[in-house]
Amino acid sequence: MFRRRILSKDERYYLVEVECRDKNHNLYEVYLNGSRLSRAFLSEEDLRELESKIINLINSGKLMINHRRIETRGSITSISIKRAGELLKVELQTDSKLKKPKEKIRPLPYEIDIKMHPTLTWRISQKIKKLIEEDDPQEFIDLLNSISPLVEERGITEFDGKTIHPISIKTILSRMEIYSKGLINKHKRESRTIILLDRSLSMANPWSPWDAIPKIRIGRFLVKVIQNLQYNNHLFSFGEYAREEADPLLVEAIDDETRLDLALKEVELYYPEKLVVITDGRPVYSADISFEKLSEECIYMLDSLSRSGVRILIIMLGRDPDLLKFYRMLEENDNVSLIHLSAEKHNLINLLHALSTYLNA
Repeated sequence: MFRRRILSKDERYYLVEVECRDKNHNLYEVYLNGSRLSRAFLSEEDLRELESKIINLINSGKLMINHRRIETRGSITSISIKRAGELLKVELQTDSKLKKPKEKIRPLPYEIDIKMHPTLTWRISQKIKKLIEEDDPQEFIDLLNSISPLVEERGITEFDGKTIHPISIKTILSRMEIYSKGLINKHKRESRTIILLDRSLSMANPWSPWDAIPKIRIGRFLVKVIQNLQYNNHLFSFGEYAREEADPLLVEAIDDETRLDLALKEVELYYPEKLVVITDGRPVYSADISFEKLSEECIYMLDSLSRSGVRILIIMLGRDPDLLKFYRMLEENDNVSLIHLSAEKHNLINLLHALSTYLNA
């Protein structure tokens, strides 16, 4: 019933937080089948009669509680289920009793003055997550620009026949120009960029057990970032069919199918220079067509686009074990950059560097 990880199937899942406290508000650890349970995913089907299903887990001994200071192990006396935004909270009450805590560690008699703090990878990941939650693409862009390589070229000033540059006297007589010593920022031509945003039902699911942010919200955020950095862009959403979009905020995750293959057929008509695909772990799915046929067609079109000079970036907000062959076929193409964006392994940091490299290429 409770799942630690979900596949990117077009089904609705909810994020559930499970807590257990006694009458003194002491927090207990909850275990399901011997593994710690704090947050998990719950399908829409399992949401029905949730309380009776939890009672069955308790009665069968599969769901248990523990505490390192437990003195008298009691039973779970009540179950409360509440809704807090995108999160479902299951609050258990127990009549267990705890031993008295030992004396707390005394603080040091002197203060430690630390003047410099290292910027941890974890802290940067938390900052990026906060920017996504607060919907602040501009600060994310500033962070992106701070790690982007500086692109400069040597500036050239016209030679008027009289003035000699005080530092450099190197002149090109054939062109009557003089090189100045300073460097100026080089402005690149904007690339024609197509953005494809997945609007299938699975994009409405939470991004991870520890972040109740729906995948579609992260997708919209990334679209706004790319649109701010690549002004010559065109946005499409794809689900059962491809659709042109005026604003990423209007895209809702409601479609029962995921047809990236149809969206790629639309892309070919625009002759893009760059293509960004934002999807979950299953970019192709249809109830009427086999996955093998859809994935082969999708891989063929992506390969064809990349061979024609289109630089492709695919951002996946999930990873399905039964699609490993599909991912491997994408990764084997040198012109396709694939980012598996998850809360684990600091993938938000990888996203930052990958976006910077892709957009500055």
